[in-house]
Amino acid sequence: MRGKHKNFKVIQVYAPDSSYKDEDVENFYSQLEEEIEKTKTGDVVIEMGDFISKIGDDSRGYEDMMGKFGLGERNERGQKMLEFWNFARNRWKTSVMGTEVMRRADFGTSHELLLSNIRFKFRTDRGRGQELVRYNLDTLKNEEVKTAFKVRVGGHFEPLIGFETTEEK
Repeated sequence: MRGKHKNFKVIQVYAPDSSYKDEDVENFYSQLEEEIEKTKTGDVVIEMGDFISKIGDDSRGYEDMMGKFGLGERNERGQKMLEFWNFARNRWKTSVMGTEVMRRADFGTSHELLLSNIRFKFRTDRGRGQELVRYNLDTLKNEEVKTAFKVRVGGHFEPLIGFETTEEK
């Protein structure tokens, strides 16, 4: 999806289940990694789907990736998934505001529907190569510089005189 300032790439996956060989699982994660690497720096990637893995309740070493309400024991595919996401880009991980398991939705499978709230905050784009100009206000202590500044600015700010500043309130 193309945005005004950023592009969004949504990758929907369905990982190979336990009937597939380990080689197939390795190929799946390699293809996923290749797809993520094709994304331009700064664009947003949302990876979602069924990774057919169980990450369990032991979050040691992965505290920044998983919550504290896991269930059961981690399986081999769950370990593989955690290792993959540990090395994948995680710039937007703080954008997920909350995820809820929708247990009331019955699809006749062992799958659970997840609902996530996602919020993105984007910085304004100053343009590539433009630097933020910083002024040394201490130079205004010099009377010659102060006088030259007053002459140059003139009465441009007179309409603002009389307004309270945040500090004055």
